[in-house]
Order: sequence, then structure tokens, then C-alpha cells
Amino acid sequence: MIKRIPLVMIVILLISIFPSFMENQSETGADMLLKYKFISGDNGDLMLDKPLTRAQVAVILAELKGVKSEAQYYAAPSTFVDVASDQWYAPYIAYGQAYRLLGGYPDGSYHPEASVSTQEFAAFLMNAMGYNGNYDYANVVSFSKSKNIEVGATNGLFLRKNAFESMWQAVNQPVKGSEVALGVMLGKLEAGLVSDVKPSNPESIASEMVAVSARAFEVRFKKAVQNPDKMTFELKNQMNKISFRTVWNQDNTVVKLISSYSLTPDKYEVIVVDQSNNEPIQYGPYYAVTEKEAVTRISFDSETLIRYSDYVGSVRYKVFNQYDEDITDTSLGRGLKFSVSTNKPEPIVDPRTGVITVQHGTAPQKSGILKDLNNVTITITDPFSGFADSKVLKVSATMNGISQVVINGVVDENGEYVDFIYSTSKQYYLDISVVDTDGNLIKSKSILDASNVGGQEALMVYTTNPALVSVSKGFHPKRDSEVAYKINFLSVPDGDVYVTFGAVAPFSTSGDNAAFFNIVLKK
Repeated sequence: MIKRIPLVMIVILLISIFPSFMENQSETGADMLLKYKFISGDNGDLMLDKPLTRAQVAVILAELKGVKSEAQYYAAPSTFVDVASDQWYAPYIAYGQAYRLLGGYPDGSYHPEASVSTQEFAAFLMNAMGYNGNYDYANVVSFSKSKNIEVGATNGLFLRKNAFESMWQAVNQPVKGSEVALGVMLGKLEAGLVSDVKPSNPESIASEMVAVSARAFEVRFKKAVQNPDKMTFELKNQMNKISFRTVWNQDNTVVKLISSYSLTPDKYEVIVVDQSNNEPIQYGPYYAVTEKEAVTRISFDSETLIRYSDYVGSVRYKVFNQYDEDITDTSLGRGLKFSVSTNKPEPIVDPRTGVITVQHGTAPQKSGILKDLNNVTITITDPFSGFADSKVLKVSATMNGISQVVINGVVDENGEYVDFIYSTSKQYYLDISVVDTDGNLIKSKSILDASNVGGQEALMVYTTNPALVSVSKGFHPKRDSEVAYKINFLSVPDGDVYVTFGAVAPFSTSGDNAAFFNIVLKK
């Protein structure tokens, strides 16, 4: 239930809220907008007595909504036939059209250089305040006045100073569906509550919402929220509600709203409701725009390509998007194309483990092989976005090898530890951890194969019950390029029996080069 405050109290409240605004009655709307950094002008010159063009309106509306930077770099073109993509105002107009802040003429034109009329500006302002479709264009000026925003002219001419007066009124009014002034919502006015509801904790009002990943937003508060469990959120894209989970930071100043899936690039809004008192108080909406997820950088864990034989080496890598999230094992990361400057230009790439395996030459060659190279160049491209990067790696002079082996247990094809029960329909695998001399886990089959010496396996896996079970090395059934040691049944056990598995790296000089594991095979 919304609390109603008598008119006298509203007057007292407004006087207490807007003391700095009322100190100097001679200050114009332009002065106030400049003071509170809603506008900047041309080197400080607001050109108050000049007409306002429709192109300039696109910029002003972006400033008013707090999205000027986003609009400035908006990539998609508008559909207006007279807005050339190479004009300075093109991205602002395209952004305004995309988010229904402005419109054109029936013939598909926008007339960017034409002066805006009083009626047109009133319509633009109402769109910015969220009233698209709620007014009749013929009566939009009176509709705007009903929302406490007057749009007038000077001697019949609509000038920039008239626009700024109307804009100052607009930032002191709530947008549709909110009870907080637009200026407060944008974090530019310290106070500006214009409804008849008094917030119980004004400092808990959020200052902004920011897209921090392809599926998450942060709502940032001015000060710590005392009762975060009493704050609820509604996240929407147009009329569609988005399900999410919330994660607060330790100081309770930032809450992350995390969707379970990547969000469509678009404009999103969130409503914040403080339910810490008997009467819930609503703040917002706050807005943020998500971008199309893209690969922005590749990182490598080393400047050196580690050799595991005279022919094969590897390096670990990660793929990041514009939010600096690791997307190596996602559709974007898996869609990258890799090439190397060797006689086998297509490397083996395992996004799951983040390993690139490179080969140059094959046994039994003695020359023209990897160990003879000083450097190898890896090139990565995204055929869809045009992203490209390359990395020059020094080829290691010495070979890496296995330093530690551990048998962790018996697992199913999903990697889950299970009871070892005789069955011809189930698949069992040995979970083995193999660590190289640099302390990295070796999961790639190609790397283990490259570590073989003279045709002998670098890691030998066996069982002490060869008549009952065997172990075969191959690729994992669900994780491409990963090595897997499958357990095969050779005979039917007479009853429950102990089985011992062993693994040894014969060419390793480490004391941890062998491991054993005992388990009961149940019939």
C-alpha cells in the first residue's frame, strides 16, 4: 500500500529536498542542466538563442537518458533514407530510432538538419520519459504539460533555451512507472523525489545498473544496503521478465543479477523495491544495454612452446570476451580457427582443457622437426566477427615430461565416482591425474602420445588381474581430445574380487612416477 502525504507536507518536503535548486531563482533550465552535467554544450557555449536541429535533438536525448557514450558508438545504422552513415549524428539517430526515442516522416526521411518544432520536441521528450504510444501526437504538448513538463516557444520560435527549460523540468519528474525523478535515477541529482512517497532510506537508492557480462548486470548502490534480503528486483527486456539469481558483494553496495543464459543484445531495465518497512518503496527503472558477445583477446600462459618430444609441443591458452570473462569452452571459443607456422598448419586445439598442441615433423625424421625451430607463430581468427590475433612462441630447448602420477578412482563416462560392479552395459574408466614437470595437468591424449619414447608409452597403465580386466588408452567419449583409460571386462568374476590397477611413467626420474589403486569388483 502506498502512503499518502498531505499537500502541506509535500511542500515542506520539496523545499527540504531542493534547497540548492531554489537558492537562485534567476538560474535558467540551461544553467541547471549545465551545473548538474546533463549537458555540456560546444566548449561551454549552449547557443541558447539558436534553433535546435533534429540531429542535435538525438544527442540531447541521449544525454538526458544517460546513454550518450552508448549512442555515440552505436554500430547499427538507422533506416532513415537521409541519414548518411558517415555523418557525426548518424549513430545518435540510429540509437534513438532503435530505442523508440525519436521517429521520422512517412516518406522514410528524418530531416536531420531541420529545426525541431515545439510539438516535435514534446513528442521526443515524452518518448524519452517512457510514454511512447500513450499520447495523441496532435495533443502531445498538453499531454506533456499533464506530466509537469511544459514545452513552449519564444515569439513563436522554438529555440535551444526553450528545449533546456523543458529538459530541466523533465529530469525533476519520474519516468513512466517510477516514483523517483529521472535526474536522481541517473545519479546526477542528490535529491529529487517528486512523488508523495517518502523513502525510508534515501541513501539506499541505486546509482546505476551496468551490464558486466553477457548474462549479468550489476546494480550499484550509493551506500551499503542495511537489509539486502528485503530488497527485491524485477528485470525486464521490453515486456519480457528475465529470471535471475542475486549475489551481493561483501559490503552490500553492489548486487549482481545473473541470468542462467546469455541475454539477447538489447536494452534492459530493472525495478528495485525496498520492502524493509510496512510500505514497499519502488525505485527505478534503471537501464543498461547488453552488447553482442564477442571475442576480444587471447591469453597464453607462457611465452614458450613446451616440447614433449622432438616433434610435438603445447601451450595453454584462454579466450576472453568484452566483459573479460573466460569463454574458452563456449560456442564462441570453440568456433575460433587456429593455424601454426609448421609443416602441419592445423594444430590440435582442446577448448575444454585450454591446450594447443603443435607438431612439426614426424618420427623417425632427424631434421626439419620441432626441436630445430627457434619460434612458432600461432594465429587465431574468428570468421564471423573478423577478430584476429597472433602469438610468437619460443620453442623450448629441453623436453618436458611426467613428474607425478595419481590414480584417483573408478568413474563413469560423466566423470562421477561410482561403485565398481560387473556389467556388460556400463562403461568404467580410471581417473588418473598426470602432472608434467611444470606442474600442469596433462589431459590431452596427443601430448601423452608425444611423450612416448621409442614406441614405448610414456605412461603405462595396467592391472594385476589381466585375466579378468584390461585397460585401454583412447579418447574420452564426451570430452574431445582428452585421454581416457577405459576398463574392459575379459571374463565374468566368480564373486566379489579385489582388483589392483597400476600406472607408471618409466622415463620419469621423479619419486612420484608410479601409482597404485585397489578396488573391489562386485559381481
